Amino acid sequence: RNICNLYKSQLPVSDRTIYNYMHERVLSADLFDLKRTVQRKERKKPGPALLVDKKCRNGRLYSDFLEYINENPDINVVEIDTVEGTRGGKSLLTLYFRNCNLQLAFLEEKNNSACVKKVFDKLRSVLTEDEFSTLFPVILTDRGSDFSNPLDIEMDPETGELQSKVFYCDPQRPEQKSNCERNHEFIR
Repeated sequence: RNICNLYKSQLPVSDRTIYNYMHERVLSADLFDLKRTVQRKERKKPGPALLVDKKCRNGRLYSDFLEYINENPDINVVEIDTVEGTRGGKSLLTLYFRNCNLQLAFLEEKNNSACVKKVFDKLRSVLTEDEFSTLFPVILTDRGSDFSNPLDIEMDPETGELQSKVFYCDPQRPEQKSNCERNHEFIR
Protein backbone atom coordinates (compact mmCIF):
# COMPACT_ATOMS: atom_id res chain seq x y z
CA ARG A 1 0.00 0.00 0.00
CA ASN A 2 2.82 2.39 0.82
CA ILE A 3 4.51 1.71 -2.51
CA CYS A 4 1.24 2.40 -4.36
CA ASN A 5 0.75 5.68 -2.48
CA LEU A 6 4.37 6.79 -2.90
CA TYR A 7 4.56 6.08 -6.65
CA LYS A 8 0.92 6.56 -7.69
CA SER A 9 1.83 9.05 -10.44
CA GLN A 10 4.31 6.60 -11.99
CA LEU A 11 2.39 3.41 -11.12
CA PRO A 12 -1.38 4.06 -11.48
CA VAL A 13 -2.59 0.64 -10.32
CA SER A 14 -4.21 -0.73 -7.18
CA ASP A 15 -2.34 -2.58 -4.45
CA ARG A 16 -4.17 -5.79 -5.45
CA THR A 17 -2.64 -5.46 -8.94
CA ILE A 18 0.82 -5.11 -7.37
CA TYR A 19 0.22 -8.33 -5.41
CA ASN A 20 -0.85 -10.07 -8.62
CA TYR A 21 2.29 -8.82 -10.42
CA MET A 22 4.45 -10.13 -7.61
CA HIS A 23 2.64 -13.46 -7.60
CA GLU A 24 3.14 -13.79 -11.37
CA ARG A 25 6.80 -12.74 -10.91
CA VAL A 26 6.44 -9.69 -13.19
CA LEU A 27 8.21 -7.60 -10.54
CA SER A 28 11.58 -8.45 -9.03
CA ALA A 29 10.24 -8.22 -5.45
CA ASP A 30 9.40 -11.50 -3.77
CA LEU A 31 6.04 -12.25 -2.16
CA PHE A 32 7.79 -13.43 0.99
CA ASP A 33 9.18 -9.93 1.49
CA LEU A 34 5.66 -8.87 2.41
CA LYS A 35 4.71 -9.71 5.96
CA ARG A 36 0.95 -10.22 5.47
CA THR A 37 1.24 -12.29 2.31
CA VAL A 38 2.99 -15.10 4.13
CA GLN A 39 0.04 -15.39 6.54
CA ARG A 40 -2.58 -15.77 3.84
CA LYS A 41 -3.57 -19.21 2.61
CA GLU A 42 -4.01 -19.96 -1.06
CA ARG A 43 -7.69 -19.78 -2.00
CA LYS A 44 -9.31 -22.91 -3.34
CA LYS A 45 -11.02 -22.56 -6.67
CA PRO A 46 -14.68 -23.62 -6.70
CA GLY A 47 -15.52 -26.94 -8.31
CA PRO A 48 -17.55 -27.24 -11.47
CA ALA A 49 -20.98 -25.66 -11.35
CA LEU A 50 -23.76 -28.23 -11.13
CA LEU A 51 -26.49 -27.36 -13.57
CA VAL A 52 -30.04 -28.17 -12.56
CA ASP A 53 -32.89 -28.19 -15.06
CA LYS A 54 -35.35 -25.88 -13.32
CA LYS A 55 -38.20 -27.23 -15.46
CA CYS A 56 -38.15 -30.38 -13.33
CA ARG A 57 -39.89 -28.35 -10.60
CA ASN A 58 -42.91 -27.39 -12.72
CA GLY A 59 -46.00 -28.62 -10.85
CA ARG A 60 -43.80 -29.74 -7.94
CA LEU A 61 -43.44 -26.54 -5.90
CA TYR A 62 -44.25 -26.30 -2.20
CA SER A 63 -47.52 -24.52 -3.02
CA ASP A 64 -48.44 -27.52 -5.23
CA PHE A 65 -47.53 -29.81 -2.31
CA LEU A 66 -49.85 -27.92 0.07
CA GLU A 67 -52.66 -28.10 -2.47
CA TYR A 68 -52.11 -31.84 -2.97
CA ILE A 69 -52.07 -32.45 0.81
CA ASN A 70 -55.34 -30.49 1.20
CA GLU A 71 -56.94 -32.77 -1.41
CA ASN A 72 -55.41 -35.92 0.20
CA PRO A 73 -55.15 -35.20 3.95
CA ASP A 74 -54.44 -38.79 5.05
CA ILE A 75 -51.61 -39.47 2.62
CA ASN A 76 -48.17 -40.39 3.92
CA VAL A 77 -45.39 -37.84 3.36
CA VAL A 78 -41.71 -38.80 3.30
CA GLU A 79 -39.14 -36.02 3.73
CA ILE A 80 -35.83 -36.79 2.02
CA ASP A 81 -32.48 -35.03 2.18
CA THR A 82 -28.77 -35.72 2.19
CA VAL A 83 -26.14 -35.20 4.85
CA GLU A 84 -22.78 -34.64 3.25
CA GLY A 85 -19.58 -35.73 4.98
CA THR A 86 -16.56 -34.21 3.28
CA ARG A 87 -17.26 -32.17 0.18
CA GLY A 88 -17.26 -34.46 -2.85
CA GLY A 89 -17.08 -37.56 -0.64
CA LYS A 90 -19.63 -39.96 0.77
CA SER A 91 -23.00 -38.80 2.05
CA LEU A 92 -26.13 -40.12 3.72
CA LEU A 93 -29.50 -40.09 2.00
CA THR A 94 -32.10 -39.78 4.76
CA LEU A 95 -35.77 -40.70 4.47
CA TYR A 96 -38.07 -39.39 7.23
CA PHE A 97 -41.55 -40.93 7.44
CA ARG A 98 -43.88 -38.34 8.99
CA ASN A 99 -46.62 -40.84 9.89
CA CYS A 100 -44.42 -42.87 12.27
CA ASN A 101 -41.44 -40.57 13.04
CA LEU A 102 -38.99 -43.03 11.51
CA GLN A 103 -35.86 -41.87 9.73
CA LEU A 104 -33.77 -44.21 7.60
CA ALA A 105 -30.30 -43.40 6.27
CA PHE A 106 -28.52 -44.91 3.27
CA LEU A 107 -24.81 -44.45 2.60
CA GLU A 108 -24.06 -43.03 -0.86
CA GLU A 109 -20.67 -42.95 -2.59
CA LYS A 110 -21.30 -39.41 -3.85
CA ASN A 111 -23.89 -36.72 -3.35
CA ASN A 112 -25.53 -36.76 -6.77
CA SER A 113 -28.76 -37.77 -8.49
CA ALA A 114 -27.31 -41.04 -9.81
CA CYS A 115 -26.64 -42.25 -6.26
CA VAL A 116 -30.14 -41.21 -5.15
CA LYS A 117 -31.53 -43.22 -8.07
CA LYS A 118 -29.49 -46.26 -6.97
CA VAL A 119 -31.00 -46.10 -3.47
CA PHE A 120 -34.55 -45.93 -4.84
CA ASP A 121 -33.81 -48.72 -7.34
CA LYS A 122 -32.57 -50.85 -4.43
CA LEU A 123 -35.75 -50.08 -2.46
CA ARG A 124 -37.86 -51.07 -5.47
CA SER A 125 -35.97 -54.37 -5.76
CA VAL A 126 -36.74 -55.22 -2.11
CA LEU A 127 -40.35 -53.96 -2.02
CA THR A 128 -43.31 -54.92 -4.17
CA GLU A 129 -44.92 -52.23 -6.35
CA ASP A 130 -47.83 -51.90 -3.90
CA GLU A 131 -45.49 -51.66 -0.89
CA PHE A 132 -43.39 -48.98 -2.58
CA SER A 133 -46.46 -46.96 -3.57
CA THR A 134 -47.87 -47.27 -0.04
CA LEU A 135 -44.61 -46.24 1.66
CA PHE A 136 -43.68 -43.40 -0.74
CA PRO A 137 -46.86 -41.80 -2.10
CA VAL A 138 -45.54 -38.24 -1.54
CA ILE A 139 -41.90 -37.23 -1.24
CA LEU A 140 -40.85 -33.77 -0.09
CA THR A 141 -37.27 -32.66 -0.68
CA ASP A 142 -35.07 -29.61 -1.15
CA ARG A 143 -33.89 -28.17 -4.46
CA GLY A 144 -30.42 -29.69 -4.37
CA SER A 145 -28.81 -31.06 -7.51
CA ASP A 146 -28.97 -34.56 -6.01
CA PHE A 147 -32.79 -34.46 -6.42
CA SER A 148 -32.81 -32.78 -9.83
CA ASN A 149 -34.27 -35.80 -11.64
CA PRO A 150 -37.62 -36.47 -9.93
CA LEU A 151 -38.71 -39.08 -12.47
CA ASP A 152 -35.89 -41.37 -11.27
CA ILE A 153 -37.59 -41.35 -7.86
CA GLU A 154 -41.23 -41.33 -8.97
CA MET A 155 -41.21 -43.81 -11.83
CA ASP A 156 -40.70 -47.56 -11.81
CA PRO A 157 -37.88 -48.10 -14.36
CA GLU A 158 -39.26 -51.48 -15.47
CA THR A 159 -42.93 -50.61 -15.99
CA GLY A 160 -42.70 -46.83 -16.49
CA GLU A 161 -45.53 -46.42 -13.97
CA LEU A 162 -45.59 -43.40 -11.65
CA GLN A 163 -45.53 -44.74 -8.09
CA SER A 164 -45.11 -41.53 -6.11
CA LYS A 165 -45.07 -37.75 -6.38
CA VAL A 166 -42.01 -35.57 -5.64
CA PHE A 167 -42.40 -32.00 -4.42
CA TYR A 168 -39.72 -29.38 -3.70
CA CYS A 169 -39.49 -27.02 -0.74
CA ASP A 170 -39.09 -23.32 -1.36
CA PRO A 171 -35.46 -22.07 -1.48
CA GLN A 172 -33.86 -21.34 1.90
CA ARG A 173 -36.85 -22.76 3.80
CA PRO A 174 -35.61 -25.78 5.80
CA GLU A 175 -38.60 -25.50 8.17
CA GLN A 176 -40.81 -26.87 5.39
CA LYS A 177 -39.25 -30.28 6.09
CA SER A 178 -38.24 -29.51 9.64
CA ASN A 179 -38.43 -33.05 11.06
CA CYS A 180 -35.80 -34.32 8.66
CA GLU A 181 -33.58 -31.28 9.23
CA ARG A 182 -33.87 -31.52 13.03
CA ASN A 183 -32.68 -35.14 12.94
CA HIS A 184 -29.70 -34.11 10.82
CA GLU A 185 -28.44 -32.09 13.77
CA PHE A 186 -28.12 -35.35 15.71
CA ILE A 187 -26.26 -36.98 12.81
CA ARG A 188 -23.83 -34.09 12.50
